[in-house]
Amino acid sequence: MYNNNFSGHIPDTLRNCHFLTFLDLGSNQLTGSIQSWIGTEMMILETLILSRNSFDESIPTTLCQLKSLRLLDLSENQLKGEIPRCVFPAMATDESVNEKSYMIFHTIKESLSIYLNRKYPFRVRLKRYDVSIQSSFVIEYLRMIDLSSNSLTQGIPVEITKLVHLHSLNLSGNQLVGSIPSNIGELENLEVLDLSRNQLSCGLPTTMVNMVSLEVLDLSYNTLSGKLLPWEEQFATFGNESYVGNPLLCGYPLAQKCQENRNSSLEDTHCRHKEENGNDSNHEDTRKGLSINPFYITMIAGFFTGFWGSILLFASWRHAYFRFLNNMEDRIYVTVIVTYNKLQRKFRTQLPPQ
Repeated sequence: MYNNNFSGHIPDTLRNCHFLTFLDLGSNQLTGSIQSWIGTEMMILETLILSRNSFDESIPTTLCQLKSLRLLDLSENQLKGEIPRCVFPAMATDESVNEKSYMIFHTIKESLSIYLNRKYPFRVRLKRYDVSIQSSFVIEYLRMIDLSSNSLTQGIPVEITKLVHLHSLNLSGNQLVGSIPSNIGELENLEVLDLSRNQLSCGLPTTMVNMVSLEVLDLSYNTLSGKLLPWEEQFATFGNESYVGNPLLCGYPLAQKCQENRNSSLEDTHCRHKEENGNDSNHEDTRKGLSINPFYITMIAGFFTGFWGSILLFASWRHAYFRFLNNMEDRIYVTVIVTYNKLQRKFRTQLPPQ
């Protein structure tokens, strides 16, 4: 049903289509929110295409319940909020579709072929997909997420790195901040990665060298910093256009060279890569919360130094200080004894007569 003049919301009657596996409502004039019941009623949905509409709310987290979802395209809308922390099982495992699903896919391969041809009209995008676009194998093989050209904020969720059988990830044209997940290299089957036109910062994770299947890389127009990955193997095919618009990046093939006496001469001073775990920012925030301002440490040290220094150097101060301690001791002793006697008398008056 793509490329019509449908307007308004997605009709609620579609929630009765419990056995629908392919839904394409792209290139229409639909508005409002993406209905949450898509994730609860269409439980075997494998392809969801809602691109080029005017949806303007957040992505419903119920989409995370679509265990069979292999292709998700919500691009070119006005979606806002953060990317749901989904782990779609069909993108995280290499299990083949069952026989029933394969037969259904076989009947809709023309629809998916039309979608791929209009999404990637040039033969430079998805390798193998365009040359065998009519084969049912391609339909079974393709796993793709496209959330580009929206207004999504926050960072890239680390859960995306668990989709190890994902082939195409496009998050370009949003307002994403923070760093690229340090373990993104686990996406070894990824062939297209487009994170351009965001506000991503810090350096490139060294684990990216493990993405041996990568054919298309676009990190342009962010605020990335530091040194590029070694220009070898698959990264030798990525030119300046993959990194343009990041003035703090250095290294070949960029014109900006890195200083030899520093590993990342242009790296943002606010960024630190800690690739030993996937929760670097959380650990850093914890450390920030536990750290003590040096001003308070200096103030406390100065107080003790000045106080005890005066006590030791001046005899009159020392005698006055010890007289003060003796008086305090006497006062505390008298107060305790008087209070104890009062309580004892009060306790005796409250006892019943013998």
